[in-house]
Amino acid sequence: MPRKKTKSTKPASRPAETTSFLEKSQVGISLTAQALDNLNVIVESTGLSKSKVFEGLVTGSLAIASQVAEKTISINAENPKNGGDSAKNAVPDIQIVEGIIGTERQEKTTKSADKAESAILSELKAKIKEHKADYESLQQYAQEQEALAKRLAQQLEEQKELESQETKQQTENLEQESHQELEQLKQQQAENEAELKTSQETLAASEAKVKELEQQLSTQQDSDDDLQNQLAEKENALTQLQQELEEKQSEVEQVQQQTSEKESALTQLQQQLEEKQGEVDSLASDRQQAQEQVAEKENALTQLQQELDEKQSISEDKTKEKQ
Repeated sequence: MPRKKTKSTKPASRPAETTSFLEKSQVGISLTAQALDNLNVIVESTGLSKSKVFEGLVTGSLAIASQVAEKTISINAENPKNGGDSAKNAVPDIQIVEGIIGTERQEKTTKSADKAESAILSELKAKIKEHKADYESLQQYAQEQEALAKRLAQQLEEQKELESQETKQQTENLEQESHQELEQLKQQQAENEAELKTSQETLAASEAKVKELEQQLSTQQDSDDDLQNQLAEKENALTQLQQELEEKQSEVEQVQQQTSEKESALTQLQQQLEEKQGEVDSLASDRQQAQEQVAEKENALTQLQQELDEKQSISEDKTKEKQ
């Protein structure tokens, strides 16, 4: 059975020590295929290097809980054997015992922790149900946004077909309605982002509680088989809850991406409306220029008609004088 990763807390009274590269020594070790696979999983899960993992195991900053351990190594770094003043030169008190370490205090802590864990697990399940309802609401909102984007696209197509018959006033009304709808969408988007932020904070708090439970479970080692089985079942339940929380987080990210895509589509539609407004303004300007040209030609024709009438009148007068 592969060993499970556990998280250990460092003693508060022992400050973090830094070691330079020159103070370290290289050690060659040989591992079986199973041990190497377990090491790779530990490295991937903790984000530490292989050297850091071995360093943590040997110094006591990391601990591995195993139900099949034949021996347990106890490292007490706070009470060194030599009792020196320098923490760097102090030799920790290391003891090797058969099996796993179990005390009456740990048994009492395990029983009290089990009750607290049951209450926390029930609370987490209730919060997960609430998150599911929130996610369904967000999905419904995304679908409504998609339908609205399709409706705006359809309006744009209709505008293209009827642009030769539309007037400037109709175009301004359509632009105003689109602008109002866009402002409403932006407001809904802001509210949606606030809800998503609240959900993320709730998920982060739930994850912190799960990690706290994992730390408690990692420190509760007992030789009793029944207690060990109960702890294993609780670890499986916590793992499933963690997976559900990760899946919900992924769904939230997908909804955010869909919302961003819908907003981009609405921005493109707004740009297309502005371009069409410019085309309508240009057509109106061309039409006004044509009207002005027609008026000028009418004035010219009127002047020519007047000149022709005057010439005809003069010609008639001359004809009468000759007679």
